[in-house]
Amino acid sequence: MQFGYHTDHQQVGYDEDGSPLVQEIHYVAMEENDGRRFAHFFTTTSTEQVERLLSRIEEKVEVLGRAALDLDQYWQEVSPRYGSERHQAIGDWHLMDNDDLEAIANHH
Repeated sequence: MQFGYHTDHQQVGYDEDGSPLVQEIHYVAMEENDGRRFAHFFTTTSTEQVERLLSRIEEKVEVLGRAALDLDQYWQEVSPRYGSERHQAIGDWHLMDNDDLEAIANHH
């Protein structure tokens, strides 16, 4: 299993002209050997904070193993690594919205 942190963008409101206000956020991510990926629920705008959290998680896992992660409480499974064993097992269905799935179901 590998750890790192990722950067994403999050809308936090609108300015006086109605344009979206967006901020950069960072979060810890974990990838298992089969390509499954998980994102930690804690997000921050501070790279220092996310780096500290990453270090603490890596230290805990080194001592306690996978059980230290508490996946059900602090993590959310996200899209698997493209081409990985996990991706091949589930395909791209998780990327489709209801309209896509309905169109496939109604296609004869």
